[in-house]
Amino acid sequence: MLSNSSLFESAKIDIIKRYADQGSTVQVESFFPYGTTDKIDTNNKKEMVNLATMQLDFIIQDLKEKGYFYYLSPSYLYIKSTYQSGKIVIIGHSGGGVSGFRASEKLNNDDKILVHEMVQVGSPRVESTNRHVINQTTFLSAYNDPISILGIWTEGYEPLPEKSFTVFLEQLANGAAAHTSYFSNKPWAIAPSISNLSVTLDKIWENIK
Repeated sequence: MLSNSSLFESAKIDIIKRYADQGSTVQVESFFPYGTTDKIDTNNKKEMVNLATMQLDFIIQDLKEKGYFYYLSPSYLYIKSTYQSGKIVIIGHSGGGVSGFRASEKLNNDDKILVHEMVQVGSPRVESTNRHVINQTTFLSAYNDPISILGIWTEGYEPLPEKSFTVFLEQLANGAAAHTSYFSNKPWAIAPSISNLSVTLDKIWENIK
């Protein structure tokens, strides 16, 4: 929520390099299913509140297994329009992880296209009975990130996906700071060779490469 379109640029560069280092080519796209702050005045509280309210409403709908966006999923439509060939990996942060999960379900159910891996980063838990998609999901959260404990898995009866990890991110001033800093490439003060971005991608790399 309330992200601008430059949020994942460093991650895209890193991901492309990681695939290239192993001799693979990759098409990396970034998509914001609930919109961005690019065209609004971020100092205007009314505009920010209106955008946040709209985004939150859409995310709440997507958390439901048969919510509104399941039938007209913006992430699904975007992937369908840009996908060329090869395996599909979806990495979704926060609400984007919810929308990405729904896109994985729709690709699986409607098009019989199996997503290689769905990665939810700092995302709420998504209600689902689609065991294939759940088994192909990596769930990554940071200590003190309050967003990743929201939601339920299949009415609370299913455990977290087996590939669930928790990471430490530097500068955990508060929960919001943890939630927004997964893809920061700022070097750690105590270990300049490490960044929150490298920690995040190192943890999920084995599942997406």
